[in-house]
Amino acid sequence: VTSSNVVISINKISQNLSWVSQPQAQYVAGNTYALEATASSQLTVAYSISAGLCTLSGTTVTFTGSGDCVIHAGQSGNSSYLEAVTISQTVSVGKINQTMTFSALANKSWGSLAFSLSATASSALAITYTENNQTTNDACDISANGIVTIRNVGTCAITATQAGNSAYSSVTTTRLFNVTANQAGAPF
Repeated sequence: VTSSNVVISINKISQNLSWVSQPQAQYVAGNTYALEATASSQLTVAYSISAGLCTLSGTTVTFTGSGDCVIHAGQSGNSSYLEAVTISQTVSVGKINQTMTFSALANKSWGSLAFSLSATASSALAITYTENNQTTNDACDISANGIVTIRNVGTCAITATQAGNSAYSSVTTTRLFNVTANQAGAPF
């Protein structure tokens, strides 16, 4: 009587991943993207973010700024399946266009008191002010925080700027007003 031992090797099955969800042409900060990828093994796919201004909660990516967001899908395998090769998607995220409200400025008389500007941006980010090169005869001075001082008769040109950030594009608006000489001694 002879006996023999037989060794049986059982190899794990390979698996592949594929994306079901496809990003839209253009996202901006604040948009979301629902992820869906499938594994040929039918096992659950896990997602992660490797780069970019974006966050992940479950299967939802939220874009928090502009640039590229790199998303990975993976499946670690189990007793029957090998770990799948990770797949990636890169989503390009643009900046949100913002608008500015900067009302027209009334003409002033030479000798008028300093006054404050009040432009606002749809992003609610801070506005800075500068004297524009369209100003004539050194008619005014403008502080960065929006205080205008009348200096001479002429035209005063003021540019309001919101520089933007990682989520918002910049926006600029210019307003002009005239400084008139309606009192004696006004400089020309």
